[in-house]
Amino acid sequence: MNSRNQNSKDLGQRGVLNPNPEAVLDEQFANDESFFDARDIVQVKYEMLRRVANGESIDDAIRAFGFSSRQSFYRARVAFQQNGLAGLVPAKRGPRNNISAQTKKLVGQMHDSATNLANTFVSEYLQIDFVNRIVRAGKQNVRLTPKEFDLLRYLVSHAGKPVPHRELLCAVW
Repeated sequence: MNSRNQNSKDLGQRGVLNPNPEAVLDEQFANDESFFDARDIVQVKYEMLRRVANGESIDDAIRAFGFSSRQSFYRARVAFQQNGLAGLVPAKRGPRNNISAQTKKLVGQMHDSATNLANTFVSEYLQIDFVNRIVRAGKQNVRLTPKEFDLLRYLVSHAGKPVPHRELLCAVW
């Protein structure tokens, strides 16, 4: 089996095989010897998001990366913002009405966390405004990167509970 077919098989087993690699028109993906592989849907979505973040129009990006609607871009952007690269991995398909008990439990926990997290958090030395993304320690504002703020939000939403490293990585990155 040649390396190209093996790579497609590996991508398929991981659930990241792009169903329409021929639709990817971006020049980075045109060279067979390139790092970029149009058959890897995670890589294609990430590059599309990166291009828009660097100023390319959404319409130009979706055309260059083989998507047919803006909805594809917005879904990818939300998934990436919420879960990092892991969010760009397509969900496994299955019967629509057969949601596992584990999935229901996880969704319920996420809903409970979101509901219980107020718009602000105030303690003796720390104030966090989750809506405006402002953090104050004592009387000073604290500058946080978006990722640092997301990490802080997640930890505050799970206050008093140990958060395993892997869970934290999946939730924030």
